[in-house]
Amino acid sequence: MGKGKVTGLYGINGLYNYGCEAIVRGTVRLLRLADPEAEIIYFSTRKDEDEKAIKDLGIEVRQINRRHLSIPERGINKIRREMAIPKQINDEDFASVLDACDTVISIGGDIYTIPGYLREKKRYTYFNKMIEFGNLAKKKGKKLIIIGASIGPFGQFEPAVKYYKDGLSRSDLILAREPDCITYLNSIGIKDNLDLMPDPAFFVEVSGDAPKTGEYVGINLSPWSLQESFGSIIDEALKERASLITGIMDKTGMPVMLIPHVLAYKEDDNDHSHMLKLLEHMDEEHKARVKLVKPESFIDAKRYIRQCRFVIASRMHCAVNSICEGVPALLLSYSRKAVGMSEFVYGNGEWVLPVYSANDEIIAKAMLMNGQAEDLSKSLSDKVAEVREKITSEESFMRFRKELLG
Repeated sequence: MGKGKVTGLYGINGLYNYGCEAIVRGTVRLLRLADPEAEIIYFSTRKDEDEKAIKDLGIEVRQINRRHLSIPERGINKIRREMAIPKQINDEDFASVLDACDTVISIGGDIYTIPGYLREKKRYTYFNKMIEFGNLAKKKGKKLIIIGASIGPFGQFEPAVKYYKDGLSRSDLILAREPDCITYLNSIGIKDNLDLMPDPAFFVEVSGDAPKTGEYVGINLSPWSLQESFGSIIDEALKERASLITGIMDKTGMPVMLIPHVLAYKEDDNDHSHMLKLLEHMDEEHKARVKLVKPESFIDAKRYIRQCRFVIASRMHCAVNSICEGVPALLLSYSRKAVGMSEFVYGNGEWVLPVYSANDEIIAKAMLMNGQAEDLSKSLSDKVAEVREKITSEESFMRFRKELLG
């Protein structure tokens, strides 16, 4: 055991999502800046695979204890979801995580939110295991910090808003990753335990990478964005997305590189499988001008991104990865987080569109970005350098450090 306090990282399903890998890497760097002697444990549902992915970080990766719920237990959970009862029979051993740590950092991007297709209903399910985890953490007297977060919105269903407000208010510190999140949380009465800190992905630095070439238009399209927006994926949506890719090639005259950022075990969350299906809806001429790659990690994705003039991304961390490499990114938003991130890095909402926008609208915006790519690249590189340089002098970092060491 080290001399410092034990800090646990908990809340994500695995590093097959390269955005999650970026959050772990960036958070570890922030922790070591704040407390060089801290002992860090990352709790994973896929210990062996995740341990290999971040072996260079020198932290402990510990398996989360889970149990299989019985058929009656799963049935009870389903009924509770359908009736919007904020209670579930848990399959994870929260206590073993909390007992191992002095402080727990809840990591993960939009794990405190409700999908848009649910919020459209008058009454909807709103249970969140991380709220329950946080409640138990406070009962056990543990410090709880939320980092790398885009939180909300929770819709108009008052029990859902109250549930999240009460739970989040119990945390010691929430470090939101964009001003838009701060504004929303303030609007529902969360203020005192809230501060702004850039997404941990901004602090993942890699030296000695190949120079940028700008040969391709990079495109990242995820099945998750369709699930979150509409609740399902239909064949018509696949055809529409394939048409978007061919339209961009036709308008720019450039080949396209398809860049997955999540390679999940389930197809409905696997970017590579999703984009492979898009290729099936293209003619041979266009298909020959598309390169579908398969990065092995967040860092490996950078070498592909650096071959692009600009990137169109529905995964926010693919966009952040691009921005950190000085490659302009057009964000296709399926949640509030992309809007906030665009405003944070660009200073405005010009370079974000809803994921369900018409192809013509997305292509027109892509052409504008293509024309401004050099200027945008310079401004993004300056922005990222400023964020990295200033972090340890920021009030939010000082507050983070105080909570860790206090």
